[in-house]
Amino acid sequence: MKAIWREYKHKEQVLESRLKELEDKLHTETIVSNQTKEFLQSKQTYLTNKVAEWETKYDNEVADIDSTITQVTNKRSQLLERLFALQERRQQDIIRDDEELAALKRKQDEIKAAKVLSKKQNRAARTLQRELRNFLKRKRTLELLQGGSKKKGGKDKGKKGKK
Repeated sequence: MKAIWREYKHKEQVLESRLKELEDKLHTETIVSNQTKEFLQSKQTYLTNKVAEWETKYDNEVADIDSTITQVTNKRSQLLERLFALQERRQQDIIRDDEELAALKRKQDEIKAAKVLSKKQNRAARTLQRELRNFLKRKRTLELLQGGSKKKGGKDKGKKGKK
C-alpha cells in the first residue's frame, strides 16, 4: 500500500506542480490580456478623439471653402456685370467714334469738294477773263485795222446803222 500511496503522492505532486504551472500561466495570460485590453481601450479612445478632431477640422475647412466659393462667385458675378457694362460702353464709344469719324470725313469731303469747286470757278473766271481780254484785244486790233480814224462814238453809230 505504501507503494500505491507513494505512487499517488508522486502523481499528486506532479499534478500539483502542473496545476501550479497552469495557474502561473493563467495568471500571466490574465495580466497580458488585461494590459492588452487597457492598451486597446486607450488606443480606441485616442483614435475616437482623433476622429472627432479630424471631423471638426474637416467641417471647419469645408465651411471655409464654401465661404470662399461664395465670395469668389459673388465677385465673379460683380466682375461679369462690370465687364458687360464696360463692353456696352465701349461699343457705344466705338459707334460714337465711327459716327464722328464719318462726320469728319464728310466735312473733309465737303471742304475738298468746295476747294475743287472753288478751283474750278477760279479757273473758269480766269479763263473767262483771259478770253474776254483776248476778245477785247482782237476787237481793238480789228477796229484799228478797219478804220483807224473812227472813234468809239462812231462805232456806236455804225452799229446802230447796221441794224
